[in-house]
Amino acid sequence: MIKMLQIVLALVISGLVFEYLINNEEQSFETLALGTQTSTYQAKNVNGDIFHFLHIDSTEQRAFLTYKAQLKDSILCFLGNSQSHSINQLQKADKNFIQLVAETSTLKPLAFSFPNANLQEHLVTLDYLYSNVKIKKLVLPIFMDDLREDGVREAFFASLYSNNYKLDATSKIANDLTKTLAASPVISNDSTNIKPTTQEKTEAFLNQYLAAKTSIWPKREVMRGNLFNWLYMLRNTVFGIRPSSVRNMITEQYQRNFEALKSILDITKANGTFVYVYIPPIRSDVSLPYDKNEYTQFKKDLRGLVRQYSNARIKDFSKIISGKHWGYKEATNFIDKREVDYMHFQFKGHQILADSLIKFIQ
Repeated sequence: MIKMLQIVLALVISGLVFEYLINNEEQSFETLALGTQTSTYQAKNVNGDIFHFLHIDSTEQRAFLTYKAQLKDSILCFLGNSQSHSINQLQKADKNFIQLVAETSTLKPLAFSFPNANLQEHLVTLDYLYSNVKIKKLVLPIFMDDLREDGVREAFFASLYSNNYKLDATSKIANDLTKTLAASPVISNDSTNIKPTTQEKTEAFLNQYLAAKTSIWPKREVMRGNLFNWLYMLRNTVFGIRPSSVRNMITEQYQRNFEALKSILDITKANGTFVYVYIPPIRSDVSLPYDKNEYTQFKKDLRGLVRQYSNARIKDFSKIISGKHWGYKEATNFIDKREVDYMHFQFKGHQILADSLIKFIQ
């Protein structure tokens, strides 16, 4: 009897999960934490051209190279994470802080931002940009959260992986990143002289047959994405993980990211670029998701490194945006209805940050 109940329960749970996977709207795992209240916004110039890019892949790389033709030697460059390209409760006339700052500058603007971007990824991005343009000023936020991340994600740097990009920077961390970018196998699009194997022919036939005869098979990519998201939410539910959960620093990743920051400061100095480093806004009307001692040490370490460079300045903007200008997001577990958003704010928050950056840069 107990075994029968276990089987029935397993079938019911499996059915519910299957229903979720096939009927839920397609979600990208990399943007799951944004929710529907937070919208992506890429900054545009006065001509309506996007100068704010979210990937270095074939599509956005072509757009960047097209935009590059407009650029001269005087470029104001922004790097960042999702805070740069996200606005809570987006309204029709809203802009992000990057566009607001760019509208007041005589320099041509350029921006790259990636969700949860760590400093190693910023180093790779900056190295790549120097091979294409000359940057006069660089605006660089340093998020303590992102110092827990490590490596370079292929999802955002596909073109550099496929071309085995080699960094010009010669630091140890830069050499390590060059090896990382060469580690992924290069997939050639030139298949004119390659005959498909029997296995490939069989797989192609089955894919075409199942796509034509079933309604489920064409949805397998959606189901795979939803499965990852479901597992992510299940993990958060089981372990009680919420945005307010304290995230302790991971020593090795922290050190590697600071090595990357040092390399960034070295190459900007060598290229005559002035760097405006800032500690970004975080929601402070609720308990911070950081260990207080670690957050204090992070700020101390950051100031100590930046102040060693004559081409760099640093400001702390962590408390400039009050709680009323931040938002909430859908829960990333199966218990709560909504969660506090510590990273993304409304348009008014973008205005406040833009005003602070304009004073800082000028």
